[in-house]
Amino acid sequence: MLRALLLLALSSCVAAKSKIVIHGFIESMCTDCKKWLNLQVQPVLADPAFKDLVDFDLAAFGNANYIGIEPHCQHGGKECDANQAMNCAKNMMTNHMDSVNFSLCMMNTLDDVKVKDDMMKAAQTCGGDVIGRAIGSCMYSTDGALLTAFAAQSTLATKNTYSPWVVVDGAHAPEAETNLKDFICRKLPQSSRPASCAQASLIRNDGDDDDVFGCPNIWTVHERVVPKMPGMEKLHKVSSVEVKTSGVKTTGDKTISAHVPPVKTSGVSVHTPHH
Repeated sequence: MLRALLLLALSSCVAAKSKIVIHGFIESMCTDCKKWLNLQVQPVLADPAFKDLVDFDLAAFGNANYIGIEPHCQHGGKECDANQAMNCAKNMMTNHMDSVNFSLCMMNTLDDVKVKDDMMKAAQTCGGDVIGRAIGSCMYSTDGALLTAFAAQSTLATKNTYSPWVVVDGAHAPEAETNLKDFICRKLPQSSRPASCAQASLIRNDGDDDDVFGCPNIWTVHERVVPKMPGMEKLHKVSSVEVKTSGVKTTGDKTISAHVPPVKTSGVSVHTPHH
């Protein structure tokens, strides 16, 4: 009996580790980030067949940069606030899919946000009464600033030239930005592919005919920095990433992750995804 339970636990572990993890580096008011979540990510989330095959890990910083100790976002202060709300939600919600849905909801709500109270209401609407209030508090706190700094570290490690920037298995994956379901299907063994994979290759989202995909990043690699802040020493620094012109590659057996093992940063627990 004990042996059977151990084998079951081991098989569950292997199954969990075999999930394809999509790391999305986004910003809340970039039109193509919003399109990617709505047209690429949401259909995967809505397909039950993919539930045990794929996981998403979002970091909301995008094309922002720090000036002094304050982040300056491509689309202004409202984007910075929403990015921070999304990073807070990712930290507070134990189910990653819930935090992805929160980000989707926030991005679809931002057109109606005019003042701080609207942003707080949006967090509550998207996160629910209790968690939404906690996210609202985190959004304008030191803990929220630290979580955004961590998202910034993860983002800068990829040397993204636009947003959304998608990384899979430590490498930049442009095809996952425009045809996500087909990309996932091709990564899966033939025997594990859901029936909907047969139609996935027919669906593309390259943006408008005259547009280049993605919100361009105006900063060079050397211009972008994450300042030292109290509590930063407790955050994991992505230092084992080897970047090549063809994308991002990890050194050794480590992969890029926007998470670290659970640590405390003045009250904030940063969670590690279950791969």
